[in-house]
Amino acid sequence: MSGSSALHPAASQYLCDLLDHLGAADRLVSRGHDAYQADEMLRFAAEDLLIRIGEIAGRLHRSCPQLAEKCPELALRRLIDVRNLVAHGYSIVDPEQLWSILEVNLPAVRAAAALAGECMGVFDSSARPQVDPVSGFPTISINRPITTAEIADMIDED
Repeated sequence: MSGSSALHPAASQYLCDLLDHLGAADRLVSRGHDAYQADEMLRFAAEDLLIRIGEIAGRLHRSCPQLAEKCPELALRRLIDVRNLVAHGYSIVDPEQLWSILEVNLPAVRAAAALAGECMGVFDSSARPQVDPVSGFPTISINRPITTAEIADMIDED
C-alpha cells in the first residue's frame, strides 16, 4: 500500500475497531491451543470474535470500497465470508479450522490493518516503538477521538 490519503471518518473508526478485535483474537490465541480445545467458552469466544471481525470488515468495505483494492492483505471479503459461515452455518463449523484462522491468518490481517492505518493517517506512527507485552504487537494510538457527529453518521450508514 503506498501513498497517503485520508479515510472517511467512519472507515477510520472501523479500522480502529478491526484492530481492537484482531488484538482480542491474538490474546485468545496466546492462551494456547490446549486451553482452546478444553474450554467451550474460549471456542464460543472465538466464534463471536470472528463474527464481529467479519461484521466490521463488511462495514469497512462498504464505507471505503477502494481500501480492499489498495490493501488486499486486509482480506476483507474473506473476513466477511468467515463471518457468514460462522453466523449461519454454526452447526457445521470445525473448531480446529477456526483455530487455524485465528492463529495463522489473522496476524497477517492485523499487520496489514496497522500498516493501512498508518499509511492513511488514522494512527500516529510515533506510537510504533511501544509494544503490547501480551501480544508482542506494536501499540497504536489514535490521532484523535471520534466525535458524536461521526458516531451519528456511522449509525445512519447502517
